[in-house]
Amino acid sequence: MNQYETNIFSILNVGKLSAHYRLFKIIGLSESSEEYDVNVQYIIKHLSYKLSHPVTVISDEKVANQPTLYLVVKNEPNILKQIPTEFEVKKREIVFFKSTDQVFRLDFLHYDNFTREICRRFLQFELNSEIKKYSSLWQPGAGQPFYSKISYEGNDNVVIYNGFLPRIVELPGGGWGIAVEITKRYAVRTPLPPFITRSEFDQVKDNHFIYHYGHTWYEVHAHELSDLNAAEYRYKREDGVWTNVIEDLHRQAGSTMPPEVSQLPDDVALLIYSNNRGEERRIPAGLCYRVLDTEDPLVGKLHQHSIIAPFNRRKNAYVVRNKYFKQLRYGDTLLHIDNKAIQVDKKVFAFPDQELGNGTILSTIGTEGAFSISINELGKQRKKLLQDPTVGCYTQRPFERQYLVLPQSIANSFGKTHFLTHLKKEVERMHPSKEGWNPEIITYNDRNTRKSLELGLEILANLQKSINLRVGGYALIVIPRLNRSKRTQDDLATLCVVEGHKLLNLEVAVMHSDTLTECYDYQPNRGYYIKEDMKGLYFGYVQGVALNKVILNNERWPFVLKTPLHADLYIGIDVKHSVAGFTFLTKQSDNIKPIRYKTKRKEQLATSKVSTILQKQIQTLSAFETIHTIVIHRDGRIFKSELQGILHAVEELKKISVLPIDTTVTVVEIPKHSTMGLRLFEEKSSYDILQTKVDNGAVMNPQVGSWVAINEREGFVCTTGREFYHRGTSLPLYAKIAFGVMSLEAVLRDIYYLSTLSYTKPDDCSRDPLTIKMTDRRINDYGGKYDDESFELLKELNLDDL
Repeated sequence: MNQYETNIFSILNVGKLSAHYRLFKIIGLSESSEEYDVNVQYIIKHLSYKLSHPVTVISDEKVANQPTLYLVVKNEPNILKQIPTEFEVKKREIVFFKSTDQVFRLDFLHYDNFTREICRRFLQFELNSEIKKYSSLWQPGAGQPFYSKISYEGNDNVVIYNGFLPRIVELPGGGWGIAVEITKRYAVRTPLPPFITRSEFDQVKDNHFIYHYGHTWYEVHAHELSDLNAAEYRYKREDGVWTNVIEDLHRQAGSTMPPEVSQLPDDVALLIYSNNRGEERRIPAGLCYRVLDTEDPLVGKLHQHSIIAPFNRRKNAYVVRNKYFKQLRYGDTLLHIDNKAIQVDKKVFAFPDQELGNGTILSTIGTEGAFSISINELGKQRKKLLQDPTVGCYTQRPFERQYLVLPQSIANSFGKTHFLTHLKKEVERMHPSKEGWNPEIITYNDRNTRKSLELGLEILANLQKSINLRVGGYALIVIPRLNRSKRTQDDLATLCVVEGHKLLNLEVAVMHSDTLTECYDYQPNRGYYIKEDMKGLYFGYVQGVALNKVILNNERWPFVLKTPLHADLYIGIDVKHSVAGFTFLTKQSDNIKPIRYKTKRKEQLATSKVSTILQKQIQTLSAFETIHTIVIHRDGRIFKSELQGILHAVEELKKISVLPIDTTVTVVEIPKHSTMGLRLFEEKSSYDILQTKVDNGAVMNPQVGSWVAINEREGFVCTTGREFYHRGTSLPLYAKIAFGVMSLEAVLRDIYYLSTLSYTKPDDCSRDPLTIKMTDRRINDYGGKYDDESFELLKELNLDDL
């Protein structure tokens, strides 16, 4: 087959649609402000909610001689009269909206970069409004999927709602369509007790709940239990009439109210939540159903329902189209939605050649002198070569100072003998250097406390005593299971990583002892031994620890690209939980430098900080090779302050001749979760999609490396595919060129190449490119939370220990 089918249904009469919009100049919002991007999104979100109409913000040089920010609204009297002249944004700053008195006609078929987002925004708003009319559906909140109120899946405790997310997307070659992304939602089958007690509420506090507001359902985040019940609490409606929750419910539900509403006691307990305007609202506990995520123990094996095979995902998209898209309107115009999903040409990037240790080249395209293999066997053979001592890792330089930190309960049983022997063997098999891996063993007392802060202090105190003044190095710390709380385990892991780096300049990796203790047994006549039925799990686990916790933590790279990338330097950037991460990577990925640091900002970086870090690292890397092209991969979206920092750094380095005067920069946004939700299906043979009930094997996932261009700056690439088998349907990775001149094809090809460097699982593929994956990996533990104030107090009370 030379084409893929998508999950996008074209709007055939989009050329007949039109709208008029007006621009309001936004005054007082400076592009140089650190809050610029945050305030832009704040304006869009809050005005859209207030007006119940689509609003967006654009910047364009064609309207004025310099970039100017504009508020875009429909040119309708009932909307225009609600536009305020002053508007309060973040930090209590005021911006002004000034009408340009210019009205523009929006052409949904012939648009440009200026009007593309306006078209998408207006169409999406109308689409959502139309689908909301179906009383059989419910929506957790604005912009989220729609779910059927009727469920046919689940068990006695859990209900599964089938849903879909309809998204307006630009079609390759122009025009607009609706992408249908199939999804599911899990909830507890029964509501909260109508007279829930405070102790009962504390068990579910801060959860999300589906609130059955008569015939309308939506999700709320309940944060408190009201002191007053429904009979005691009264409030004034917007029309000035005093009422209570039960009266309002009965008024909303009408004469056909559901039984759960008609039978609700007058004095039912009330939960408190805040709406989008920050206003507190009270709702009956007996109409609230707790939402479950897929990791909740109640969900368990039901999670497999969310893993949808290509056959079923494709079929369900057609079911949605036939059931909900036939009566959609834009204004007075009935939308004609194609009854068949659009197809795109099949374009596939070849898998790049890669180099492992001892000059071993792995190739799927028959490169002369390389170890040739089919792409279907690549993962298996790459792992095999990595574990071959005559090949091993590409990077085989000697290890720096190493520490293995064991709890005494492990060290005094099987830790210093069996486990260390096995781990050392696996490390040296994949990293066959002459010096080997010889960590200094440090133990700590884990017998007398089960509290994370006290145990963390014990670990760090013993580390410091052993290290003395020899700061620096790499440590693998084994921590025990304190209790069943995942949060407690994460607290201790984060504490070890952060404080180990802060106090001792150590790069710390953490592993848990659960699998080890589960796999070992003891008999007086045999001593410690691995259970026969656990050997596969145990040795697989030790291999994973050797690779992920020792080799990668030491920045030894298993394999690199032999086929070069387009640009000379790639930089991955991400910010999460007030930790900034950067990964610098050169043309053939043989020079990789990840860094991280704490920041006061949760999501974006200051201009000065970005500039300082880039100048320092690029200056170091430029000593090895000339850098003409730089590509930035931003996890999520690039903020204005970050872009300004990137461009400032490059200009400063050009001034001092570190970078050539013709050096170019391209910035690419790579969100992990795109709202566009493109899917690609390869059909082996034709069949009746709606009438065929059972998966007939005629629909496959796309080939890995497949790619689709939406326009000159947006596209998708399949970093996963059928060659690396996983249950479910491949989800192509979305990328957008936010700034720069590199072609989209080159951008997508290099994202794919970098995704093939799947270091953590060499026998598999990786959804994200290494620039994003490694940055994310480096900041995850560092960005976790623990009670640092209590830990500082604990340190002061134990100065002799630390």
